[in-house]
Amino acid sequence: MVNKPFIGKPLNVHASTNNSLVGLSGVIVDETKQSFRIQTDSGEEKIILKKGSDFFIENTFIPGNEITKRLEDRLKIRSSKRWKI
Repeated sequence: MVNKPFIGKPLNVHASTNNSLVGLSGVIVDETKQSFRIQTDSGEEKIILKKGSDFFIENTFIPGNEITKRLEDRLKIRSSKRWKI
């Protein structure tokens, strides 16, 4: 799942160094190297840092520290290993 785009997927913050984010959920509307921007159920947009947070994205546990890369870099790393001849 790490090598796929997260935009449009449901996200739930499982743990975070910022306790006010724990339990926050919504749909990912944008992703950068360091953060997610989500739209909550109430319509608010929140920015959540990946580093120091753990997420459930589509019911899959994903540690934020392991995905602090741009989407392009995550795809390149996985596909170069997969397609290497």
